[in-house]
Amino acid sequence: MDEGGRPQRMRPAAMPLERDLEDAIKADPDILGEPVLLIGRQVPTANGGFVDLLAVDGEGCLRVLELKRGRGAREVSPRLWTTPPGRCRSPTRAS
Repeated sequence: MDEGGRPQRMRPAAMPLERDLEDAIKADPDILGEPVLLIGRQVPTANGGFVDLLAVDGEGCLRVLELKRGRGAREVSPRLWTTPPGRCRSPTRAS
């Protein structure tokens, strides 16, 4: 979108490597389109894997961002997993 809110044509460009896209998101999480606080990168999981990026949104819900390579050598596709709306509860403190 341009400054007047009108759509603009984008130039085709090669997608960066997964780690380059992680760097870009870490540097400016606003590019995800919603405000989040990044809390981890390459976070180990209980099953021996890793989460590319872990974040918390404004309601305290965890957001998991996984970057997956496509079939093309230069394709990287970000996928954002989150708790479905209404199912995330902010942590509460014990009294």
